[in-house]
Amino acid sequence: MDWKDREQRFLQMMNRLENAPEILQLKQYPQHGTNDTFQHSHNVAVYAWHLARRWKWKVSPEDLAMGAMLHDYYLYDIEKSGLTDYRHGVRHPVTALENAEKIYELNERGRNIILSHMWPLPF
Repeated sequence: MDWKDREQRFLQMMNRLENAPEILQLKQYPQHGTNDTFQHSHNVAVYAWHLARRWKWKVSPEDLAMGAMLHDYYLYDIEKSGLTDYRHGVRHPVTALENAEKIYELNERGRNIILSHMWPLPF
């Protein structure tokens, strides 16, 4: 399969995810100052896709989109959570995976993207 086909699959999955009510709720959670979690996750997905193309990674476009859009699916405002930055950093990948698995059936690659995105912090 060529990269044009793979990119089409990536864009289709991104469109599906970014229009899902469960994903749209990420807009209510601030992240990294001026962004919300939705925009941050979108940016991560797009940058990851560009890296995958540039370096010809053998990654499923759907898994990449799903993992990137759900990697911070922890569904709380960090500042209001009462968690220290370290505690949030260590715990949120597990929380994101637990929340994501309530609404999506993830394969092992998708779960790994979510759980390992803060490496080496939570390990």
